[in-house]
Amino acid sequence: MNITTKYDIGDTVFYPQVINTKVAKECPDCLGTRSWQAHLPNGEQIAITCPVCKYGYESTGVIHEYELEGTIQTLTVGSLDINTHGNVISYMCKETGVGSGRTYHEKDLLPTYEEAQALIPKMLEDQQIDHDEARATSRARKIAEGPGRMAAYYRAQIRDAKKAIKQAEDGIKREESK
Repeated sequence: MNITTKYDIGDTVFYPQVINTKVAKECPDCLGTRSWQAHLPNGEQIAITCPVCKYGYESTGVIHEYELEGTIQTLTVGSLDINTHGNVISYMCKETGVGSGRTYHEKDLLPTYEEAQALIPKMLEDQQIDHDEARATSRARKIAEGPGRMAAYYRAQIRDAKKAIKQAEDGIKREESK
């Protein structure tokens, strides 16, 4: 059996990749105020917790999004692994650990920086599509599940607020009648 590899030990190779960076941004719904103003049919206005930037029991005024960035890692081949069953050739590189580090498939490594650079725009586009689809699916799920639960939650908050107002007004009336 004669096996040839694209790269040899000591060769410099280039690994293009897309990195996600978590970025905090002002909540687009409450504009960082952490609350919404609910207008009741009777004209009253009450503040409610913003459900968009809510984390746990409290709103933060910010949401987290991911920004995508294309980078190219320069690597030095340190070892190679050949799986004859699956016909897969993979490499371990000095920069990421030989023997117990990361493994790179031959198809993902490129011989020149320019070839790696040429792949970045398509990789960014594909990754952005994946992010957008995941965000749309997540938002659709929240919309499908959320409004009923959210409306019930805020109705309960409004009922509790009205009860507290009535109790306070009754207390004021009792104090005034003394």
